[in-house]
Amino acid sequence: METPTLNAYYRKGIGTNSAHRTRSIGQVPAVVYDATANKMIGIEKKDLDTLLTQHGDNAILNVQLGDETVRAMIKEVQYHPVTNQVIHVDLKPVEQDSKVRTHVPIRFIGTDYVERSNGILQKQKQEIEVECAADRVPKFINADLSKLAVGQSFKVLDLEVAEELSILTRPSEVLVTLTAANNFVEPAEGVANSVEKEKGEK
Repeated sequence: METPTLNAYYRKGIGTNSAHRTRSIGQVPAVVYDATANKMIGIEKKDLDTLLTQHGDNAILNVQLGDETVRAMIKEVQYHPVTNQVIHVDLKPVEQDSKVRTHVPIRFIGTDYVERSNGILQKQKQEIEVECAADRVPKFINADLSKLAVGQSFKVLDLEVAEELSILTRPSEVLVTLTAANNFVEPAEGVANSVEKEKGEK
C-alpha cells in the first residue's frame, strides 16, 4: 500500500496562542516528536480528515515539510469533546522496516444477532495494544459477536488476527459481555415521545 503524503508547514511559537493561530487558517496543530528537536507544524485540516477516514488514527504517512520528507506514524489524535473535530495530532518518526507498539480500535460485528437474543452488550474495552511492522498497523480489528450467547463474554483471546500482528494486551481481558435484559424497562410513552422529539430537533 502506498504511503499517503500530507503537506505540512512550520508554525511559529508554542502553546495555546500558536495553536489558535494555526486553527484560524484551516490547519490542525501537530508535533513531530524527534529525538533531536521536536517539529511544531500545521497540517491542512481537510487533508488530515481525509487521511484519518481512509487510514485510521494509527496511519503511517509522509510529512512533507518543504524539501524535507519525514516518514511518521500518528501516535495520538485529540478530538474536541463537543464537536468531535480534530484539534491536535502527535506524530512519531519511524523507519521503513521498524516495528511499533500502538493501540488499535476494536470494531464489533455481528451485533444484529445480539439484538435478537434479548440481551444487552456491555463493552469493557474498545481497543487493544499490538506490535507489528510500522506499515502493517490495521485501521481496526474485528470482533465477531454473532455466536455470543447470553451470559458469555468475548475476550482478547477470541480475536482472530493476522500472524504478523502480535497482541500485547492480556488474552484474558474481557472486551464485551452479553447480559440478560431481564431488568430492562421500556420507557413510558410520554418519555419516549419526548426523547424522539429531542432527537428530531438536534
